[in-house]
Amino acid sequence: MQLVIILIGTIPNCDVVMGIWPTSFQAYNLWVPNLLNLPASIFGNKEIKRLMGLAMYHSSSSAGT
Repeated sequence: MQLVIILIGTIPNCDVVMGIWPTSFQAYNLWVPNLLNLPASIFGNKEIKRLMGLAMYHSSSSAGT
C-alpha cells in the first residue's frame, strides 16, 4: 500500500474495502506495479511520467473522485 501512496499520492477508496478480503488486496498489489509499468516508469523517461500522471488525473476526474 505504501507504493500506491508514493505513486498516486493518496490512498484509493478501494483499499478500505479490500482490507476486508485479503485475496483481493494481494491481487491489487500485483496489478498496480504491472499496470503502471514499474520500474520503467520510475527510472525511465520523464515524458512517460507526465503522460501517466495526466492519464491518472483524467480517469479519476471522469470517475468523479
